Amino acid sequence: MMTTGTEAVGAFHPSKKLYRFLVLAFVASLSFGSYFAYDIVGSIAPTLVKDLHASRGTIGTFFTAYSVAAILAVLIAGLLIDRLGTRKSSLLFSTLVFIGAGIVWMAHSVPVFIVGRFIFGAGSEPLIVAQSTMLSRWFKK
Repeated sequence: MMTTGTEAVGAFHPSKKLYRFLVLAFVASLSFGSYFAYDIVGSIAPTLVKDLHASRGTIGTFFTAYSVAAILAVLIAGLLIDRLGTRKSSLLFSTLVFIGAGIVWMAHSVPVFIVGRFIFGAGSEPLIVAQSTMLSRWFKK
């Protein structure tokens, strides 16, 4: 079927403001959730020390695992974003964030918690880079 280019588009079309606003809200909620999951460790530190039988210094190790993974992942993230595209790489990084946060949530030992934070960090910061790239390209149109 050939189109003449004069067909009406619905309210939920990429050219419409509603669509763009909803995408922006979704992307912002991903970032909000990621930052919340990152910061919650500091808020529940006394509980973690008690329940995991960890020292206060171990809480710092949780943040270090995240940061090391983020530094290493961001070095590769730019190449992945260019190769896979922003949509696929955002999905990949979102999946890492979800898996890492899930491991942290289910962790009953310090090593498992550290592994979860590492995976979470490997997805979180690259996700922000991918989102920034996507939004900057998208809103230039």
